[in-house]
Amino acid sequence: INSFIGARLVFNKDAHPENWVVLPNGNIVAIDFEKDELVPAEFDLANLMDYRSLLDEKAKQHCIQTYIDSSKKYDKDSSFEFSELRYLNAVINRTISLTAAWSVPERRSMRSDRKVILNNALQAIDKISKNHGDYYVRYKLNYSNLEEGIKKIIINIQSED
Repeated sequence: INSFIGARLVFNKDAHPENWVVLPNGNIVAIDFEKDELVPAEFDLANLMDYRSLLDEKAKQHCIQTYIDSSKKYDKDSSFEFSELRYLNAVINRTISLTAAWSVPERRSMRSDRKVILNNALQAIDKISKNHGDYYVRYKLNYSNLEEGIKKIIINIQSED
């Protein structure tokens, strides 16, 4: 939660891959906006890139850099700065929300995707420990508890299979 202090809040576009439609003419249309909720800008990028295993690490880094470059180009008057730390914490946040949502009986079709997002969250914790050492040390107990809980969920999911 503390990593989101100072984040730019935007309308939650709920921008995961299922909420985009590619039209026959090649245009892309966003659907299913969550317009009543404000979230840190990094949430939508986490939704797009870590919702499933669609992109490898190199492609993710390219997308993040493109996001940073365009925010600087098109929002020159803003003090907003994209934060990798907020992005990685957004991956963890989205994982918790989606794992819960995808575990209900009505969402059986999404259950197999839980392993992917849970592993993405473990990778995010690992990156936080490597790239943001001071922050990680300050909240090490929290991250350790998250990591332990995620690993338990993965074990429970494997026993369901």
